[in-house]
Amino acid sequence: MSDAITAGVLPPGAGVRAAIRHFTTVVKVGAAQTGGAYCVLEHALDPGYVAMPVHSHRRESKTLYVLAGALAVQLGGAVSRAAAGATVLIPAGTPHTFWNERPPAPAERDGRGPGEPARFLSVAAPAGLERYYQAVAAHVPAQGPPNVDEILALSAAHGIDVDMLGLLDIIERHEVRLA
Repeated sequence: MSDAITAGVLPPGAGVRAAIRHFTTVVKVGAAQTGGAYCVLEHALDPGYVAMPVHSHRRESKTLYVLAGALAVQLGGAVSRAAAGATVLIPAGTPHTFWNERPPAPAERDGRGPGEPARFLSVAAPAGLERYYQAVAAHVPAQGPPNVDEILALSAAHGIDVDMLGLLDIIERHEVRLA
């Protein structure tokens, strides 16, 4: 790992994509460009889905910046709504997850559309999460069940503690599905 940050401009759409069904990550800047200091990820999460179970990172602190749509964010036990333009700070060790709320039924929409993907940037320091998303994506097929044992093993190897029971609670209380 080098201590130097690489200078440069990346064109729109550049980056390595890791698709996990209804949750897509594009690695905009990885460890190789920042000497391992941080990574920048662009995420999109479809309406009605939770990105992943409640989890905490032993090493990384993250900052999320919502570009479009809105996220419901659980930090510890508190749930907040982060609309476009909001910033979410997640120190290392903080249990968290986020979801894009289920769009209301057509009769409840009051002229609103069917819901839109939430788009947001994640800056994590130190770098490394970009490798995690790419590894997990390889174990979540487009159809059929994911390899949960392998995903939990990958999570542990990347210093991520996962709370599967917390996921069940979020799915039930907020009427979302796992991406």
